Amino acid sequence: KMSDYSRVGIERPAPVSVDEAMEEAVSLLRHSPPWGTAIGFNYSGAPGVKVLSRPGQLQQVLFNVLLNAAQAMQGDGSIEAQAATGADGRVVLSICDDGPGIPPQNLARVFEPFFSTKPGGEGTGLGLAISFEIVHELGGGMKASNNPDCGACIRIELPRHGAD
Repeated sequence: KMSDYSRVGIERPAPVSVDEAMEEAVSLLRHSPPWGTAIGFNYSGAPGVKVLSRPGQLQQVLFNVLLNAAQAMQGDGSIEAQAATGADGRVVLSICDDGPGIPPQNLARVFEPFFSTKPGGEGTGLGLAISFEIVHELGGGMKASNNPDCGACIRIELPRHGAD
């Protein structure tokens, strides 16, 4: 819901379903031509798992990661995402694509503000930087890596809210 984005900093954090946030982010991606409509998407969820987030924040993080993946693959490829509860009780979200991956020299910089590998004028370099800040504000962390086969992976860890 785009209306959630305008209120991101105002409302108090509340329990948010990880699966519902992913569903909303994918819905936004599907309405983001040209790349978002053509990408294959497979999600293995974590029913009942929630994190504390302000309205729209988790969706924004997931959407930014999905959009970056779709843009990197230029509409030709697929995204595999999964949510699970780690051994330490934290929620782990991994979003991996089968695109070109992140050049090794750029892996450490992908979360820096204004850093972009896109041609001039095509990206602000803010999507992943904003996502990184939101995840840290929510008490979590974000890491970027490359698949051994091909493509990039973004791993997000957040504190789990309550139990089922």
